[in-house]
Amino acid sequence: MAGRFHPALVQRYFDHTGLPVREYDGAPLYTLGSGSYPNDLFFTFFHSSLAAFARLGDLKAMLDARQRSVNALGVNSDFVKWQGKLDGTAPQWGILNGQSAAHLAGLWLAPSGQNNVDLISLARSVRALLYRVQWDTGFSTQLFLVCDAPESASGFTTLIGILQQAARQLTPSGGAALPPLLQSLETHRDGTRLELDVSGPPEMLDQILPRGGS
Repeated sequence: MAGRFHPALVQRYFDHTGLPVREYDGAPLYTLGSGSYPNDLFFTFFHSSLAAFARLGDLKAMLDARQRSVNALGVNSDFVKWQGKLDGTAPQWGILNGQSAAHLAGLWLAPSGQNNVDLISLARSVRALLYRVQWDTGFSTQLFLVCDAPESASGFTTLIGILQQAARQLTPSGGAALPPLLQSLETHRDGTRLELDVSGPPEMLDQILPRGGS
């Protein structure tokens, strides 16, 4: 995050209020909460015109990359390619990979009360999840599921079609309803990539990009 910051003033504020401050590799890590929960956000300043905020583990990884103790994302050719497809295309965009991408996909495809989706299998087949969000009176979102093989992308397409068909049927008494987003989801497959388009009221966005959980 670029801008004009005053790290010394922030440090004095935290000293005065007694809010917790952690230190990592010589850098102070600030949070406005207790800092004890997995989803708590921390922030730090690289210098007076550049700051970063993220979950604790991600923020430490940024600091490690700046200290060159680990490789930065800029040397990952896949990430650079994905970033190039998203940067500047929407007010909000992001990239998930590995188990984070599989976990989020599982939340869409295995709604509460349903355990018929194997998240371990998802983790094996999902390489990355790219998303971009456009805001208006509601929202529109494009998600790109990058799979390990065309067969995996085809399998996701089939699974989404089955779930959409089930969503059109009456929910049995006591059964778990499928998320409304599945009923409006449009899919387009191109090789190993599956594009998912969905739009709706702002509150539906929490079903696509949950803010809570781990």
